[in-house]
Amino acid sequence: MNEHRTPSSNLARLLVLTVLCSASALSARAATPFSEEAVMAAYLVRFAGYVEWPDETAKASTASIDSAASIATPPSTRETAELANQSPTPVQDRAQMPLTIAVLGANEVWEELVNLVATQSAKQRPLRIRRITSVADIGDARIVFIGADHSDRLKRLVATLTNRPVLTVTDNAMGLELGSILNFMHVDRRVRFEVSLRAAKKAGLKISSELLSVALRVELATTEISPRCAFESLNCFQLGAVR
Repeated sequence: MNEHRTPSSNLARLLVLTVLCSASALSARAATPFSEEAVMAAYLVRFAGYVEWPDETAKASTASIDSAASIATPPSTRETAELANQSPTPVQDRAQMPLTIAVLGANEVWEELVNLVATQSAKQRPLRIRRITSVADIGDARIVFIGADHSDRLKRLVATLTNRPVLTVTDNAMGLELGSILNFMHVDRRVRFEVSLRAAKKAGLKISSELLSVALRVELATTEISPRCAFESLNCFQLGAVR
């Protein structure tokens, strides 16, 4: 009997295989199963490719406007505009900078990331990791992972980052309820993750429908929906968010 696989299930398999292949590159224990820390590290790297930050949105909007304007602009004026645009804008500069992942606690995840980032990139940008002892030290980090060893003060830590353009990732059973955007879940000895679009909206981040489609749970402001709904259309999120 032929097995019918939906696009969502195929994407899930692809993402999991990609993560596991990344984990294998950093794991020296090839004869043993991948550790949860190795898989979480690989996910942290992969998440960056499925999230859009506010300055990236601004750059895309500016590019669309410039493209439309160039069609209607006389050649002489267009040439002048091209000369004026030779100096990169601050947004363009940021797009070329390394993408930084800050890690608070989680020593074993940190160690796996040290080996992984040397061979990985995100959105054609080099990756950089920063070990921090306080969320005040995140600097220009786009992603902040708060390890399970900080669960006792997780609510306060996440609250410090609320409304900032930072992807907060946690490893706690109550991660989303405490305000995190992405949270790891340990189910049947496997690492999965859940997503809060409410928290992402507060941070000004856009989460790709591809990532939402393989999440174990997606949380909205008023309800939760299945990953299949996330894969088929983002309209269901937009409707749910304004109810």
